[in-house]
Formats: sequence, structure tokens, C-alpha cells
Amino acid sequence: MSSRVAKCISNDCQFNTNLKNSIINGCRSCNVKYLSDKQCDCSGSTALITVLRYNKIIVANVGGSRAMVITREGQIKYTVDHKPSNKHERHRIQRRGGYITKAKIPRVNGQLAMSRAMGDKNIAMYISSRPDTYEFDVFDEDPPVYIILGSDGLWDCINELEILTELKTNGTTAAQASALTQLALRRGSTDNISCIVIDLK
Repeated sequence: MSSRVAKCISNDCQFNTNLKNSIINGCRSCNVKYLSDKQCDCSGSTALITVLRYNKIIVANVGGSRAMVITREGQIKYTVDHKPSNKHERHRIQRRGGYITKAKIPRVNGQLAMSRAMGDKNIAMYISSRPDTYEFDVFDEDPPVYIILGSDGLWDCINELEILTELKTNGTTAAQASALTQLALRRGSTDNISCIVIDLK
């Protein structure tokens, strides 16, 4: 899926003029192609995208995978997870004819715990593949110095302080990502755990 998304974004006609729109269009195009593929099963995926162009960084997310952006002054910013319990997300699903089960973990039509995703053919008509986008400037007075990209299995078990500690005590981005993944495993995470650390210093 990741290579498909990247190709659809880079092939979009607005890629060189409007990067945000090309990411949105690329995710939509990739999702349509995936769902129309005869070999497509009923599985799906979240998406987490980061593009650096000139002085701009665009971060985009679909679903529950999350990006954490740390600035030089220590400010921390997150992308927002797309959950069916969110008012705006719930209303969109209901307008499309779907429903949210009222359980400990709300799910779209009793299946998906995310309100946006790529694929998920059985409920694709109720969810959305449109990403939210966030823009950062590397020449800002307080620019980003780290971006941590992680699936929900990582964020379910680790807090901000622990992430900052692992960044300080491990020298390379590969070691930092590995340390965060291992910490989530030790905490008993049972969901998918993926982690990428980007050093912008």
C-alpha cells in the first residue's frame, strides 16, 4: 500500500504546485484503485505521510496512525486520530448510511475502530480516505527538529516523556525507533507497532 500511495501522490497533476492537494488527491486515487482491484480483499490500512520540499514539511494522516512533531523549543504537536466517536466523523458516517456501535471501543458498523482508512471494502462507502494535512516551516522561529511516525500500537502504550527520554538516550534514528518499539512491546501492546523517527536537526 505504501508504494501505491507514494506513486499516486507523485503522479498527481498538482504535485509541483500544491503539495497539500496532491496528497489529498493521491490518497483518494490510491483508494479508488485499490478498491477496484479484483485482487483486493476486505482488509484496509491507515496512512501516515511526511513530505519535505524546500522549506516546507507536510504531514498527513488517515486513520489512527499518528505523527508527533517536536520543535526546537520543546513544543509538541500531534496529528489528530480519526475515530468514529469524534462528533464530525460520526455525523459524516451517519449521513452516508452507516452506524457506530456503542461499545467500549466504538466501531463503524461494528467492524472498524477508525472512521477513515484506505481499503476496508465492506464498509468503504461509510468511511473516508481523505487525509488531514499539517504544514510546518523549517525556517520558523521554533522549527521542527524531530518527527515520530507511529501506528496506534505505539501510542497506546507510551507517553511524551518516555519518547523524549528514548530520543536522548539513543544516538541514531534507527536505534530510537527500535527502542520505542521494544518499549511498546514490553508494555504489552497487542496492536500493530510501527515507528519511524525523522531527525531534522
